[in-house]
Amino acid sequence: MSTRIFHDESGREWSAEMVGRTSGIVRPGAAPDETHPSDIVRFVCRSDKEQSKREITLAPGKLEDASDAELAEIMKTGREIL
Repeated sequence: MSTRIFHDESGREWSAEMVGRTSGIVRPGAAPDETHPSDIVRFVCRSDKEQSKREITLAPGKLEDASDAELAEIMKTGREIL
């Protein structure tokens, strides 16, 4: 499993870890029978334990390919940037 460390706009340190993969979900705008596997990514704030953990589904490989700024935006909005 893959893990990334990044900082949000407030300077908090976060980890983003792939914790699993779905067998397939329907992406927005896709036909109901058009499913795609997705990585399940857990975001955990390492510097502020008051922040809640978050799990978001991303396209396979997005965790590795996204910049730190993109990860911070994905974590903040709760959805993948397409």
